[in-house]
Order: sequence, then structure tokens, then C-alpha cells
Amino acid sequence: GATLRAVCLLLLACGGATPELVVLSRLGDADQPGDPPQRPGRVVVDRSARPGVCAAPPHQFSLRIPEGATALRFAFASRGADGGVIEIVPDTAPAPLLVARSREGGPEAWQDRVVELPAALGPGEGLSLRWSGDGTAELCVGSVLFEGRAPDAAPRPSFVVVLLDTLYAHALGSHHGLPGVSPRIDTFLARGFDFRRAYAQFPSTFVSHGSLFSALYPVRHGRYNRPDPRYGPGRPPLRSLVSVLAREGYATRGFTEDAYVGSAFGFDAGFDGYDDGHAPEFSEGSGDSAGTFSQAARWLAELGRERRFFLFVHTYEVHSPYLPVDAEAQAFADAATPGDRRLFESREFHANVVRQNAGQAVFGPRDFRRLHALYSAEIQYLDRQLGAFLAALAELGLDQRTHVVLTSDHGEQFGEGGRLLHGVGLHNRVLHVPLGFAGPGLVKGRSELPVQLVDVMPTLLDLAGLRVPEDLDGRSLAPLLRGDVASLPERPAFSEERRRARGCDPDVRKGGCLVRSDAVQLGRFKLVQDRSGRPEWLYDLEADPDETRDLSSTHLPELVRYRALLDGYRRLPPATAARAEAVPDIDDETRRALEALGYAP
Repeated sequence: GATLRAVCLLLLACGGATPELVVLSRLGDADQPGDPPQRPGRVVVDRSARPGVCAAPPHQFSLRIPEGATALRFAFASRGADGGVIEIVPDTAPAPLLVARSREGGPEAWQDRVVELPAALGPGEGLSLRWSGDGTAELCVGSVLFEGRAPDAAPRPSFVVVLLDTLYAHALGSHHGLPGVSPRIDTFLARGFDFRRAYAQFPSTFVSHGSLFSALYPVRHGRYNRPDPRYGPGRPPLRSLVSVLAREGYATRGFTEDAYVGSAFGFDAGFDGYDDGHAPEFSEGSGDSAGTFSQAARWLAELGRERRFFLFVHTYEVHSPYLPVDAEAQAFADAATPGDRRLFESREFHANVVRQNAGQAVFGPRDFRRLHALYSAEIQYLDRQLGAFLAALAELGLDQRTHVVLTSDHGEQFGEGGRLLHGVGLHNRVLHVPLGFAGPGLVKGRSELPVQLVDVMPTLLDLAGLRVPEDLDGRSLAPLLRGDVASLPERPAFSEERRRARGCDPDVRKGGCLVRSDAVQLGRFKLVQDRSGRPEWLYDLEADPDETRDLSSTHLPELVRYRALLDGYRRLPPATAARAEAVPDIDDETRRALEALGYAP
């Protein structure tokens, strides 16, 4: 925590309010055709993806200065041992504004630069970005953008979305978790607006993030872990609403910890920079929240208080395997299970989880208690790291103009229905996630209205004063955040599960090996339908929150009504059925990360 705050204070002295700086244009925009035309692609250097171009020297292209631009920002790197030289040269003057050399023989990494534009360079004038080198090193430029003062008079809020992977709401102290497990998260939710019934659209990371960023249900965005036949052989491209914010002048940046949230899966869409982090090894646990939050805080400090931004921060800290990071977390777990200090080795543990979820009783009540204690210990450690990040945000003065969103992509099961972890089943332990908003102008409060992850991005667009597209499945929650408590009627919350049954023989299993289930919850009832074997379960969540008693044979009017809701959900048309892209290749480091998290890519 002290290190985070020191970084921020060294890089940025907190001062008074200043006019807002925005991104006016980027490489690839319609008003930046280039000469020759340059269309940026995804360039990954040292696990950091940037929209950019790479070429062997000598090479150059032109940029056009937009109205109001005061600076040019860009990053560059070399691929090879020889390095090279980057120059920014105005078309109307021979002297370069900047000459910089890439690292020679050193570690491959992006170097970020800012070029202040002289007042003599007016709008429409050109700049040439040139690179040269004596060797064969390929040079790359990325995140090329012009910035200047906001053309509109009204400032817009900045946003930070913090996603704590695998954190289910009931594990928090403010819900029903262990005492002292999450005091900082609880404080954040208490001082902001806490949605007590927020639900994920899918019980695992990849598909759930697809819904978060697109505001579409999985049945519409189609980004399942395995291809859906309706979209052809690959996954459809994800229309990220981050791109909408980018077009409105937001500087956009993401910091993640790879695996199924990595840029290889398309989640970098709309971001000026998207850091995948480094794959964890089996012995190191699953996350690096301290490093990820430190990187995010450093970027905010370097960006400064004047700029409009969107920041996404994601960590796998509480994801299995549950290995306490420090002595304090270890002591927390041991205090929760006196006399039981066991740890569960990653490879063997995840293999046993597969067996458990296939119906073999590998784990018992004592194991479930210890695993939950270890999981809670990881939350306790993560809570400390998040607290330091939020403190750094305040010390930078950014909390006075920034809305912070805190949520998760799914929860975790510890014996509910005999199951462990996530990705199997639609119990609310794996669907119920925290969702809190805090920021200037937002009211303090809590709501029991059922909401969904698809509601997050429409809410941010509304808070920014932007039009919310009509073809989204999510809706804006901004009226509640502004204090209009009677403005939103209750809507059904939909979730689904699609997976291939482990060890399944399609010639033996009737109906094939694809497990497909859907769930809808509205009011006090929830209906789950397994479309593979056609069973269904109706639960009264008020009388039976643990979902142990099926009422489908005794509550026929409710059953008929909720069946109709799921039938309508399944008839929703795909949002991008006309296009498909190939499933991306997974590099060795990403594959190791997925395996360390218990996935089988």
C-alpha cells in the first residue's frame, strides 16, 4: 500500500482543477488516413497489446494534426537485437520534434513518448513519423494519438472498472462471509451504491467478460469457449462498448492477468493499451493483484488529472488454486479452520475437481470448509491490495472526477449440489456477484432490484452523457445512481451454461456431449432448465435461498410463466451472425496460465 501511494505522489503532485484533455484522433481514424494509409492491428510487445503497425526500417507514414491538438502520444519498440531510431518531423520544418532510439539488445518493451506540438503547427498540417536502423530489427509503433482540450464545454466523468475474478457476493463480510474478510470492499460498497442482487450471465470467465464488454447476452454475442455452429467455425467479433468511449475522447487502458481475459481473445478491442500480465506458474498461485494494481496506479499517475480516461483492472487473485500469498492471509485461513492447515496442490486438486463435478465424491464437508477458508484468505489479501489502489486514486485527486465500478465475472461453489469451483451448474453461488458504483454526483444507497453484468456498460455510457445503443440487452442503471429510486421496473435476469461433458462418449450419451442449461430469475422465483436431458428445477429464492427444493411439480402457474421467459431468451437472434473470425492461436505462456487456473484449453 505504501509503495503504491509513493509511486503516485512521486509521479503527480495533486493540484487544483484543470481543464479536461481528451483524445482528438488516433491512428486509423477516418481523419488520420496516413500516407500511405496505415490501419493499426494488434501488436503485442512484452505481453502488452497496442493498436499499431510494425515494419522493417527504413519506413515512414504521415499524420494529420487535428483541430485543437496540443500533443502527440505514441509508443514504440523494436523486435530484434539491433534497435533503431524514431523521428517525428513536421512537414513544414526540417528539424525533428523528437528523436528517440529503441533499446538495443535489451528486453523487448514499449517505450511511451509525448511530443508537445509547437503553436506554429496548425490544424491540418502534417507530421511524418519515420524510423530507420542499420540492422534487421523490425520496429513497431502503437497507441498513436493526438490529444488536446475538450471541444465541448461540459466535462465527462472518467471511469475505473475493477473486476475481481471469481469473487462471489456471499463471501464478502457485507453479505455472509467470514468476519474481517473484506473490510475495504465492504466500505466501498457502503459509501457508494450497492446492488445486492447482481447476476453474471455465465458461470465462467471468458463468456462472462464477453457479456460485460458487449452488453449482450451470451446467446447473442456467441463468444463461447468453443465455437457455436450458428456462427460458423470461429467466434464472432466482439463489439466492445469501450470503443464507444474511445470515440468520445477517452484514453482507454486495461491491465489484466492473461488467460481467458487476454488480448488474444479480443478483449483489447477499443483499448489504447491492454497489458496481459504474465502467466502464473503452478507454484505461485493464480494472481498478482499487487503488481496489477501497482501498474494501473502508475499509469493513472503518468496520465495526470487533466485527462478523460477509462481504466479496466482485472485480477485472478482469488481464483483457484487457493495458496495464501503472505503470513497474514495464511493466519486468516488457519483461524477459520482450527487444526486444519492443509493446502491443495494445483495439478492434483484441479484433477479431483473434475472428478467431483462429474459425480464422484472426492471431497467431503471438511474439505469444503478448508477450501472455503483458503478462498476467503485470498479475498482478505486482495482486499488489502484493492484498498491501497483506492487510496492511491484518492491521493491523486482522481476520485473527485472518476466513477469507480467494482464487480466480478462469476462466483464459486463449495459443495452446493456436490459441486466445486465454477463453470459447472447455474447455482446462485456461482452467478451472484458484487456490483457497486461510487463517484461524484452518485447517491449512496443499496438496492435489491435484480440486475445483470450486461447492465454495466449501458450505465457507464449514460453516466457519461452518451446515447445508449438500442440493440443492447443490458439497460442503464444510472437513474438509480442519481437518486430516482422509482424509475426502473424489475426485469428478468438470464444466465446460461454451455460446456462439453468431461470424458463423454457421444456415441453412448443420448443427445450428445454438449451440456446446455439456461436460468431465469425474476421476483422470488428462479427456473433452471437443462436442455441436454430436459429436466427443470423451480426454486423459491425467498424461502429456499440455497436452491435445495424443486417446486416445479407444485407451482404450475409460475412454471409456465418462467418457461415462457426462457423460450423467449432462446429465440433471441445472434447479434453478429453474418461475420466470424478464426479462433486465435494460444501461445505457450497463455496455455500455461489457463492450465494453472484449472482450464483445459
